[in-house]
Amino acid sequence: MRRRARSGIVLALRMRPQRRLSDQALQAIDRRAREDSAPRLLDEIPKLVSLRLELSQGRTESGTAKHARTIVVERAPALFEIACIERTCRNGGHDLTYSVMGGLRQGLTSFEGTDVCNGSVGTAECGSRLHFQAIAVYREG
Repeated sequence: MRRRARSGIVLALRMRPQRRLSDQALQAIDRRAREDSAPRLLDEIPKLVSLRLELSQGRTESGTAKHARTIVVERAPALFEIACIERTCRNGGHDLTYSVMGGLRQGLTSFEGTDVCNGSVGTAECGSRLHFQAIAVYREG
């Protein structure tokens, strides 16, 4: 808060900086909107009981970040978009929807794939790689 004296009266001026959302925050908002409008996974693959995606991301094999996502099948969208791990990447990410939905539609219990980010870091291509392994369990019958 900044105070300034004017004609014997002290005025308090609140300085509110205008905050601009980062590119990553805007991309996350867009991704959530796409997820909200996407068909539900259970509607697309009714026999699916559980799905786990094991992900490894990075520019090189030695510099990868590994983590897993357990998909809540009952309320998950049939959309599999993963944000790029590079903080400075613009307009990038990994859309695994085609690969994952293809494996699920075939009834595969385990399948994997790789995707390369097509975003940019500065003036260069990002090129970050994401490798995934999906493990699915289906209802019998």
